[in-house]
Amino acid sequence: MANLKRNNLLLYPKRLIDLIGIDYRILLKTKSKVIYRFYFTGFLVLFVVALSLVSVFYAFELLFHRWFVEFALSSFFSILLLFMYLLIINTFSKQGGKDEHEDDKVITDRRRKVSDIFKLPQLLRLSFIGFMGFIISVPINIYFFQNSVDSEMAAFKQELIANFENRIVSLDEHEVIELKKRKDFYEKQYSLGVNAVKEPISRIEQKLNDVRNKQNQLVGQVRNEVYSAYFFVQRINIIYSSQLVSYLISFLIISIFILPILLIYFISNDNDYYALKRKYANELIDFHSVATNEKYINIFKEKFDVRISKRYTAKEDPFNRRFEQKVNTQSDFQKDFINNQSEL
Repeated sequence: MANLKRNNLLLYPKRLIDLIGIDYRILLKTKSKVIYRFYFTGFLVLFVVALSLVSVFYAFELLFHRWFVEFALSSFFSILLLFMYLLIINTFSKQGGKDEHEDDKVITDRRRKVSDIFKLPQLLRLSFIGFMGFIISVPINIYFFQNSVDSEMAAFKQELIANFENRIVSLDEHEVIELKKRKDFYEKQYSLGVNAVKEPISRIEQKLNDVRNKQNQLVGQVRNEVYSAYFFVQRINIIYSSQLVSYLISFLIISIFILPILLIYFISNDNDYYALKRKYANELIDFHSVATNEKYINIFKEKFDVRISKRYTAKEDPFNRRFEQKVNTQSDFQKDFINNQSEL
């Protein structure tokens, strides 16, 4: 304790410890150096929060290009991710260690549960954390490889524009064919000396020009839209299909997201902090159960004139963490009944 007090700068961020669900007051009463692991875990959580904020803001910046929309949405989703992340960290199940109410056989059995982290509830939590890390890693990969995929994106945009252009032309194809047929017919008539068809030919040419102008205008609009669009999803597909380093970056970020959970989970269950925490928890239960027991006894004595002496402690139901079913035979029931009557 004295050694820890000397590290005033290190002990200053109490909120850092509270952030990961660790009781700061109990931690200061221990002599274990696990406090440094908790601090490191807290800094990792802050780094995850900062990384998430930057990543989400950059993603919305690419999508909306409006700073107030980016700020509002990135703040909302970052806070949402923070609460979800902290909730999973604080609810990640960790087997308790030995306390004064448990025998060695139970503790031996608990220490054998090395594979508890691979149980379905734990795996679901880890998988969700990993998914969050992957979502955060995507905008970061886009930032790092934004110049590396320019050629692929340019080819994609050209192909997209060509497809739109073909579709636009196909919309007026039937009308253009009919106009050209009529124009050819009138031109043949004009070549035979029929001057009356000169005006219809001019009207048909004007209609053809109007159709071409409309098509060119639509193609121009499509080009502007395509060239100004960022194509977020397509860029992701290109990056993950052409840049193998992107998988390494995603794996690194996912590992950073999962690491705080593992740092806390793999602390020894018999560590001073957890032992003292269990001790305080049991003492708190025993302390408050005394008043409950006394009130329980007084109620039976005053209301029903029945004297009972049963008292519950932290090692018994309903306070213990495991339910052990007791099989009472008929003879046991008779003995208990006789003993209870003799007490009266």
